[in-house]
Amino acid sequence: MKPESTRRKPPARPALEPLLDSGLRLLAQPDEPRLCAAIVEEAAELLGAQRVLLVLPQGKGLHIAGARLPAGESADELLKAVTPWLTETRNSKAPRLRHGPEAAEVARQRSCLVAPMLLDKRVLGVVYADVEGFAGRFDPSHRTLLARLATFAAAALDKLQRLRSMQRRSDADARSLQLALAQQSATAEILHGISRSPADATPTFDAVAERARLLCGAEVGFTNLFDGEWLQLVGFHGASAQAEAAMRAAFPIKPGPNNLNGRCMRDRAPAQIADVQREPGYELNQVAKAVGYRSALCVPVLQDGQAIGTLGVLRQEPGEFPPQMVALLQTFADQALIAIQKARLFNETREALEQQKASAEVLRAIGGSVADAKPVFDAIAEACERLFAGQFVGVNLIDERGGLRLAASRYSAGLEFDGDALAQHFAIAPTRSGGTRLKLRGAVLDYPDIDQQGVPDEVVAACRIGHARSIAFAPMVLAGKGIGALWVARAAAGSMADKDKALFQTFADQAVIAIQNARLFNETQQALRKVEERTEELSESLEYQTAISEVLRVISESPVDVAPVFEVIMDCGMRLFQPRNMAILRSDGSLIHLAATRNWSPEAIERAATTYPIPIDEHSLAGRVMLTRQTIAVEDTQDDRQYALAPLSRAGGWRRMIAAPMLKDGVPMGTIHVAWPDAGQTPQRQLDLLKTFADQAVIA
Repeated sequence: MKPESTRRKPPARPALEPLLDSGLRLLAQPDEPRLCAAIVEEAAELLGAQRVLLVLPQGKGLHIAGARLPAGESADELLKAVTPWLTETRNSKAPRLRHGPEAAEVARQRSCLVAPMLLDKRVLGVVYADVEGFAGRFDPSHRTLLARLATFAAAALDKLQRLRSMQRRSDADARSLQLALAQQSATAEILHGISRSPADATPTFDAVAERARLLCGAEVGFTNLFDGEWLQLVGFHGASAQAEAAMRAAFPIKPGPNNLNGRCMRDRAPAQIADVQREPGYELNQVAKAVGYRSALCVPVLQDGQAIGTLGVLRQEPGEFPPQMVALLQTFADQALIAIQKARLFNETREALEQQKASAEVLRAIGGSVADAKPVFDAIAEACERLFAGQFVGVNLIDERGGLRLAASRYSAGLEFDGDALAQHFAIAPTRSGGTRLKLRGAVLDYPDIDQQGVPDEVVAACRIGHARSIAFAPMVLAGKGIGALWVARAAAGSMADKDKALFQTFADQAVIAIQNARLFNETQQALRKVEERTEELSESLEYQTAISEVLRVISESPVDVAPVFEVIMDCGMRLFQPRNMAILRSDGSLIHLAATRNWSPEAIERAATTYPIPIDEHSLAGRVMLTRQTIAVEDTQDDRQYALAPLSRAGGWRRMIAAPMLKDGVPMGTIHVAWPDAGQTPQRQLDLLKTFADQAVIA
């Protein structure tokens, strides 16, 4: 037996005040590891225990989240020994007290306590504590004490877990938005790359490989093209020079079942290998070792339903690629197809160099004006005027009422008056419903001569204003629905050349892309702002909860003195509200007295000395609050004609004020005031928090 001087005896009758202090300390812990450590320490100190285990569920088992043991003892061995008791307590949801061995003397028995961490009938964990007989002995009061401490611990743990869950959801939303923005940026860059090298798709293949690698978190990105017999490596990014040399040395290869590219082309669908080292018959095994990859993902580049190439990424770590990554890679493959088609079209129509230049200018406008389609419309109108000899060029959009709106227009020099008249024409006749809009669902609609029969009346009227004889429309279609049209009106009669119609329709399609880009960008920005606002609200809510806990702690530490409570309330108020100053006023039933101030200027204090006490009436904010027994906000004391303390507010330098009543059994005992130098409205959450502070002051 140890000497008496070394014995740690449990307190004979546990006190409530230390338990409340322990609960407040647990609730104030900022994260789960420090909370677990605090639970163990609080239990040991409150009970005088020699051993404390904090055990939390993990999967189907239990794990030790915290422990305090004598030197040389094993927490795992102790957990193994007491697991049956812990399981019994988790099932019964009731605390347990045991002494053993039963036949031993009291001094040789060990007192053991087990308490569940209960919250809403859920067991969040178990706290175990024991003490040897030579050091002390637990009784039912200690069992009650540990049970109450475990309840505090459960509340604190649940608070942190809820905050962590909310943060995870917020982080997930932010990551989704970041990924969407990164994908949008990458798409714009690739489209820009396509416009910079319309005759050669190789730079685009490299850009696609690079962006695919970065956004998929892979070490290598590659693109291949099929020449009818062999797969050629046309884009590669991300590996060392030696690894790239090994990869290029392996190409060209024939598509086959023993390589991932062959499977992807055969099935015309994405294919992946979770671990090439465990893939039977994988023919690029040596290349995989040289490059240093274990997992691979490949998607087809499809044209008219046929695979004409592949796009893939390689990772060092084994494992399957998630579906969203597969979808993202397929998007880049579609962009690679755009590059192929763009280059082929350019080489086949080299004589139309000026037309391609105009198309590239529009694409640059799309890439440079993501949030607004108007610059893109202007660029398209300018290109159409130059390429198609247009006297008048415009973009019409169908508004929400089904009428036409002139979204952009361009006209030759000297025709400004006609241009203004045309804009007025659309403004005063927005709901015309002729056959033109119904037909704008397919190919380019060309009217070689408006004087011929079959031309809709509204088309003839618009051409008359602009002194035009012929006009062509290119439909703007989104999701199978006509949303507007691009049109070119010419002074002379005649049809638009067939070679021009394809480019004309391309411009209309690019206008639709601009509309989609602007809508997607604005929706993404709005969603991001909501996430930022929500994150700010959560942070502010946590600060408010912490301040309330601080006040409760001081109340518990100062049961007979209200001064420390007033001080901590004003400390928290100055920190959270960021005001010019604060004050606490008390009432004797007939007059209002200034009880405490914070950050008042000497001039204001001197003025207050000659102003207070004041009567309880409508001429002061404190009087109004006491009379109505409600929290009141004053947006500007200088505009409040009933406010009689304007000289004091000018001396103190405040204009906006809020005050909350301190009510005891419905009787106003005083008020708490917060003041700011600028006029304006006060958020409701600040009014609510001040009322909470006032209620806590009454408790004190």
